[in-house]
Amino acid sequence: MSQFIEVVFLEIPRVGERCHILLNGQEAITSPIINIQTNPQYPGWFLASTQSGSQYTGQVNIQNNQKTCSTPATPTVQMNTKSGQCQVSPLKRNVCSGIIAGTVILLIWLFLSTSTGSESKNNEENAFIMSQVFVERNLKSPSTAKFPTYEEDSDSDGVIVHHDGPGTYIVISEVNSENSFGAMIRNYYLCRLTYKENKDTWELDDLRFSDTSPESLLSGDADSYQ
Repeated sequence: MSQFIEVVFLEIPRVGERCHILLNGQEAITSPIINIQTNPQYPGWFLASTQSGSQYTGQVNIQNNQKTCSTPATPTVQMNTKSGQCQVSPLKRNVCSGIIAGTVILLIWLFLSTSTGSESKNNEENAFIMSQVFVERNLKSPSTAKFPTYEEDSDSDGVIVHHDGPGTYIVISEVNSENSFGAMIRNYYLCRLTYKENKDTWELDDLRFSDTSPESLLSGDADSYQ
């Protein structure tokens, strides 16, 4: 099994989104998350894998954003009075029953809210978000990528999302990014992807690029990646 880095999530991790974490007493932001699982050893914890290949494990502690440290059973989060930041200390087993009970209730609430949220991952907006993750993997300079904005209740300029069967979507859109010479160029792409509910993750079925027009993506003129 791959080695996971122990962190405190400062917000509930969600597939396709970057997440604020507390790592070694410092706040950081992950790259887009591509898979989330619960930790069977510590109910209420999360295992999050990111686009960059990093893997994190920990529990959510939303209060850290206000610099207010709670005291969950595992791990223990304490305020560093010198730096004014929250930091993770080693696991403690001699925690009073009242704190454990309160922590268990909080973790159950977080787990249920995350589980409920997973039901809505299988939709057009998340399909478009995850298509960006797969596209960025094939760009020369992914950090410079700019995508159109998707709006569900209106015709989104530059974004077409087609439901192509249970959990499967076809996204046709465009991306502006720097090439090898540092010049911004526009590419059109077609991404076919499927949400696997039993794995709670998205899988890439087909990815095509064209520098001419969206129409060329449906012909044999597009470059295909998979």
